[in-house]
Amino acid sequence: LMRCISRWRSIMISSTIFALIHLPAFNAYSERPLTMFLIFAGAFILGVIAGHFKTSLNSLIPAIITHSIFNFAGMVTGVMIKPPI
Repeated sequence: LMRCISRWRSIMISSTIFALIHLPAFNAYSERPLTMFLIFAGAFILGVIAGHFKTSLNSLIPAIITHSIFNFAGMVTGVMIKPPI
């Protein structure tokens, strides 16, 4: 993607795709719009950070570590709450 467009535009497109991949999680929270927004926004921000790490450090390891930290922080802070039954 970076061969065709700028680095930051590539990161933004990749981050949007990454956030959209989390759409199945949205179904579980369809009655909670704020939670849906937080999932999408968090995934997008994570995508931007991971994309920056990947392009600047040329390694996936920092992106993987960042993803793990985001998941752990989400569980600890309660953002990853149980979906309604």
